[in-house]
Amino acid sequence: MDKKIKCGLIIGAAALAFFAYKNWSKKIKKQIEEQEKQENEELETLGISTDKLSEEIDPYDDKNNMVKALATSCFFNPEVDYDIVDVEKALDASRLISVSQENFMFRGTETTDLVYYFDIPNYLKGGYSAPRLGDYCNAIRDAADKAWSEIVRFCPKPRCRLTGMMVVSYNDPSDPEDRTSEKVEIDDPTIYEELKTEFGHDGFGLGKLYEGLVNKNLPDSVNNKLYAWVHKKWDTEKLGDFEIVEIQLVYRVSFVMQGKDGIGINIKTAFQTLKMFTEELEIKRGGHGNAVKYENVLFCAPSSRYSDRFDLTHYYYVNEDNKIDVDNYSM
Repeated sequence: MDKKIKCGLIIGAAALAFFAYKNWSKKIKKQIEEQEKQENEELETLGISTDKLSEEIDPYDDKNNMVKALATSCFFNPEVDYDIVDVEKALDASRLISVSQENFMFRGTETTDLVYYFDIPNYLKGGYSAPRLGDYCNAIRDAADKAWSEIVRFCPKPRCRLTGMMVVSYNDPSDPEDRTSEKVEIDDPTIYEELKTEFGHDGFGLGKLYEGLVNKNLPDSVNNKLYAWVHKKWDTEKLGDFEIVEIQLVYRVSFVMQGKDGIGINIKTAFQTLKMFTEELEIKRGGHGNAVKYENVLFCAPSSRYSDRFDLTHYYYVNEDNKIDVDNYSM
């Protein structure tokens, strides 16, 4: 074949490939733009300002920060009762939902989950009709299953479990005048294993641990293991005025956050799920009688010491400039 003809064919084929790629790119770009437009319209119908989201969410610093996006969606939303997300009311609430996000290794794959933490109040108080631990766990789990099947849908089933949280307070080593708090999961089940009932479920042991501490009748063997865990978790000798403030029972519900495959919870469904938790979830003793609800929400923020890790004592709020800011509380 003549070299000129051969060269012309190659150039022609390259030109056709270029124009085909250009048309394909335009088509994909148009699809993405249409999808973004549809998603923005859906958010706006929920009262979520996409302009405010763009203003508050930095594409680099806040990449994949769904909690901050969810906080923005609620703080500046005329459809949301501000009392529900008011920080001062949240910090005084006995029934509080703390929203956070965490990285997990699940069956060899790392996922980032949006986590709803439900504080369980002292259920030992109150009369016969007051809900008990099992009532809280069952009602919250059922609400999580309903959110999964009716709202989030295209997502692995939420992971639900009861957990124990220890709140400690101490003087910051870098600034002894600054008092700081941490709220950390009691992650060693051997502490309370002897308290499990014949059913052998961790939740029963945690409940007995909490009840023993409240009633001040916890066995010495359990007390010793608990304090050994504390001293291993924190170098208490180096922390000034270290104090165990309280131990709480918390029911945690976590959804895998949406990835590029479109599977998981996103801003829209996270907002709708939170709305359902605060409006529809009711806890009753044995499913009957007077109901209690979760009507206060705190949006957790990354720790001031560990910027890559969210902390249950750090939270987002709206400052005097009407911007999202971060603060923390000490107990």
